[in-house]
Amino acid sequence: MSIHVRRQIESIFGWMKTVGGIRKTRFRGLVRASLHFSLVATAYNLVRMAGLARASTEQIFRRIGKDSKFLQIFSAGYKRSGKD
Repeated sequence: MSIHVRRQIESIFGWMKTVGGIRKTRFRGLVRASLHFSLVATAYNLVRMAGLARASTEQIFRRIGKDSKFLQIFSAGYKRSGKD
């Protein structure tokens, strides 16, 4: 159990180091460095929330089924909006 939790936490910090740029901070002082860390953590949470929302939407559509009237209406509206 501990290894799985540690791996998840380390992957978050790895993302913050590579994408967020906290490997070596550009800011001097505890307040500015803390603010930078908080902003990077917020960005990670937003990325994570977007992925969770996308996964839950796909799960809902899988449960509804491909022959569903709702899915046909939704996909027709999606194609008309120009997003497909």
